[in-house]
Amino acid sequence: MQSHPLVTQSRCQQISVLLVGGAIDSINIHAHAKINLHLEVIRKRADGYHEIETLFHSLALHDDVEIIKRCDAEIRIDCYDARIPLDKRNLAYQAVDLFCQQVSIGCGVDIKIKKRIPVASGLAGGSADAAAVLQGMNKLFEVGLGLEDLKKIGLKLGADVPFCLTGGAAVGRGVGEVLTTISPLENVPILLVNPGLEISSASAYQGLNLRFSRQLRDVKVSARYVRESNLEGVSQSLYNCLESSVFQFYPAVSILRNELDCLPESYGSLMSGSGATVFAMMYSDMESVKSSEALKSKFPICIATHTSPFGLEIA
Repeated sequence: MQSHPLVTQSRCQQISVLLVGGAIDSINIHAHAKINLHLEVIRKRADGYHEIETLFHSLALHDDVEIIKRCDAEIRIDCYDARIPLDKRNLAYQAVDLFCQQVSIGCGVDIKIKKRIPVASGLAGGSADAAAVLQGMNKLFEVGLGLEDLKKIGLKLGADVPFCLTGGAAVGRGVGEVLTTISPLENVPILLVNPGLEISSASAYQGLNLRFSRQLRDVKVSARYVRESNLEGVSQSLYNCLESSVFQFYPAVSILRNELDCLPESYGSLMSGSGATVFAMMYSDMESVKSSEALKSKFPICIATHTSPFGLEIA
């Protein structure tokens, strides 16, 4: 991608130029979590990445990401969650750095992140924050990049970032970046439960055996049920091929999945992404909240939420 022809004078000079045009100094974006209603791994590519077919869906659960202009070239991350790195290891930091390189902005920003999405949980919390930074920087500095350009930048940060920029519901192919959007489910209650484990995508994929031929599950069936808002059909077609790998090394996730499957007020359950969060499609918000409260004595993270048509929202 070619550099954007944006002014590259000193940071403070640039702010004064933008303010004359009525530009803003900060922006706050809701960065929404996602679940996978379907996840099939097709093969491992020569570059080490896995080719997949998946069905993403956004949730109302979100982090708050505030981006504030600075008068120097520093990038500073502020987050109260001690598990979140505040340096170059943070995906939001990397998003700022990469965006500035791509569009030739010599600027700095403060990034304040209020975490609600559990860390390393299969809900794309880090990817959602990175997507929020890309969209926020694009608006804050009036760069004018389109969604496709932002997705290309986002893919360099992570395979889930393009969907987090898009939001709603979408079939993902390739490594998840080739997206076909579909009509999302409207306000379906979702119960998220995590046994207190953080599982990296690498460890989840490591235990997957692709050497033997197997019958692949087609994402088209799940996608059709979502388009039709057929909740019984969606629940019956829930599938994640990474469950066998994760359950083998993390039996607590298997125990959790079995427990949610037994909830009488649930359509069905599934591990999201690489885990360790398991979600249940609930009959009602009331039942979701009630089950969340009941399960807190066994599992440290229980969140009642619902499906959302948005990946990002300006607050």
